[in-house]
Order: sequence, then structure tokens, then C-alpha cells
Amino acid sequence: MRARRSAIKLVLVCFAICFCWGSLQSMQVLSRLVPSIQSKSVSATTTRKLAAVAQPQNTMGRGSLRKIDHNSLHHTKGAWWLESWFHFSFASYYNPNNMNFGALRVINDDYIKGPSGFGKHPHRDAEIFTYIVEGQLSHEDSMGNKEALPRGCVQYLSAGTGITHSEFNHDKETVRSLQIWMTPDSRGHTPQYGSSRYVKEDRHNKLLLILGGTTAVPSWQGVAPGKGINLHQVCICCLPNQF
Repeated sequence: MRARRSAIKLVLVCFAICFCWGSLQSMQVLSRLVPSIQSKSVSATTTRKLAAVAQPQNTMGRGSLRKIDHNSLHHTKGAWWLESWFHFSFASYYNPNNMNFGALRVINDDYIKGPSGFGKHPHRDAEIFTYIVEGQLSHEDSMGNKEALPRGCVQYLSAGTGITHSEFNHDKETVRSLQIWMTPDSRGHTPQYGSSRYVKEDRHNKLLLILGGTTAVPSWQGVAPGKGINLHQVCICCLPNQF
């Protein structure tokens, strides 16, 4: 469990770095569950790669570094089946000083007990993606997409002009997922849905590019190409090898 929590922190670091470039404002480090990035479960190679990624690139501009301590996250139990940690204002949690960070609007660390989940609900003008940490999450939407995604998969939903969808855990095992929202580069995009499936070998001893955006990916050493999910925003997102 401790090793997995360290891995969760690493992936949030990567998400934050990528998205804050996307906001064209700065970089942000998000931490969850463990107070330090140092852990026996994290290799020196991974730490060096993350440090290299955190350096401002000439093509992306410079910015500041911000850390959100894991103790400051909002912990909530929205229902008998749902337990979450919010990085920003969301649902019943409202803090006008913590609404977003540039284009990055939501990072929720969700635990979903089965059999239950999020019933059909609408979205509009939001870029939403989910990384499945544990269990299997079932998706269904108004465009006719329907699939079940196990651990290691990435799900992408561009709400655009409007879409409805549901996300369910139909099994006994608790699903853990990272749900991330971004503000799109403009309103009114055509709704779309996509997903990518990965195995451990895809990310072992490398940074795996799982999401792209509207600009070219920087030329970083040791970054493995992903499967081409692109957000309507200037961003890139890599998955660290320990996750």
C-alpha cells in the first residue's frame, strides 16, 4: 500500500506539471497521502526523470512552482459507495480561493464501492479524463459508447456542446480512479470519447505519454509514445514508470 501511495503521488506530480504548462501560467506540484517523494519504492531513475521534466522548457515558457500539501486536500464521503479527496472546489466543497489552477479545474482521487457508481448525468465544455488505479470502471454515454476499463487504462471525454454519461463499478472490488478536468481552449467543440489500454511493460523504466494536446510534444529522453488521445488544450501528460 505504501508503494502504491508513493506511485499515486508521482503520477499527480506528472499530471500537475503537464497541465500547468497547458494553462500557460506555471507549474504545480500536487501531493497526496505521503509527505515526501522519497520512498524505497521510487527508483532513482524515476526521480531524476521527474526532476528533468519539472525544468521549464524554452518552448513552454517559465513559471512558478506551487505545492499543495496532502494534508490540505478536502476529504469527503459523498455516499455510502463513494469516498474522495478533492484538490480543488468540487460538488459540496466550495472554496473561492481554491477553484482551479489555470486550465486545471479538477483532480479527484475517488474510491467507488460496488455495485454502484455515478448515474447518467450531463457535462458541457469540459475536458475530462480518468486513470484507473484499481478495479474496473464501466462507462456508457449518449453517443453510444459502452465499455469496461481495468487498471492501467485511460478514459477521455470531451463534453463540448453537451453529453451525458454514467460511470459504474459493477464488481465487489473497490474501484480507485483519478478524475481530472480541464477547461477547453474554446467552447462548442464536438463531443468525443476515447480510451487507451496499457500494460505494465508499456511504462516500465520509462515515462509513458498517455495524453497530448494542441501542441507538439517536447523532445524528452526516455518518453515512450502513447496511443494518441488529444485534449482541446495546450498540455502533455506522462505516466511515471512506478505507477
